Amino acid sequence: MHTLSHLDAALLLCGVLSVGASSCTSVEGIRGDGTPFQVDASWPQVLSNNMILGQVSGAAVDSRDHVWIVHRPLTLTAREAGAAQDPPLSECCIPAPSVIEFDQEGNVVSAWGGPDSVETDADGDPIRAWRTGERWPQSEHGLFIDHEDNVWIGSNGAYDQVVLKFDRDGRRLLTVGEWDVTGGSADTLHLGSPADVAVDSATNAVYVADGYLNRRIIVFDATRRILPESHARSPDLDRRPRLRRRPC
Repeated sequence: MHTLSHLDAALLLCGVLSVGASSCTSVEGIRGDGTPFQVDASWPQVLSNNMILGQVSGAAVDSRDHVWIVHRPLTLTAREAGAAQDPPLSECCIPAPSVIEFDQEGNVVSAWGGPDSVETDADGDPIRAWRTGERWPQSEHGLFIDHEDNVWIGSNGAYDQVVLKFDRDGRRLLTVGEWDVTGGSADTLHLGSPADVAVDSATNAVYVADGYLNRRIIVFDATRRILPESHARSPDLDRRPRLRRRPC
């Protein structure tokens, strides 16, 4: 069986986007080992129950060569998710769960997570999302499958500030950081819109790209204890001018 590399996953992510609200242009090229590649626009299979994707913000491959994605249901407009409105605006469509596992043929193996209900502020902007009594990110960002096939996601919504760890069935195992609390790059207890995460299979150290508000790589152990590798940063990092840009 062909094992998907990180390059394969990136290309598959581009193909997956064509199923959701965004699209990719045709991509062709040659891998490092000389193998030609081309995006398969028919992958994955059409989602069932009139489900559609929002912005796809992460893709990864597990030990079974299954492809996982995380997407953002809250990026779908009311018209795109017409069947989910009250009252419904149309027969189609409804947002798919945020995390989806596909086999190599593009069939859905499992799907879970997402903002089942959303509270909004006076301007109608989402400020909280909840799932089975627990918060869910306003903006999912980044996806990593570790050596035990646990699923990690980051979050870069204004009220998120957490990295979440789940088992492959969607049971939450760990929350790193604190919802809606951030304290800058010198704060070792809180995150600042963490963009992505990776886990070292040899040491179980958790490396967090932190992020959109902070400017550092912070490293935790399995008990969320901060590790010395985290402190490779300039003391005046947070005082430097920040570029104006919109997080993606």
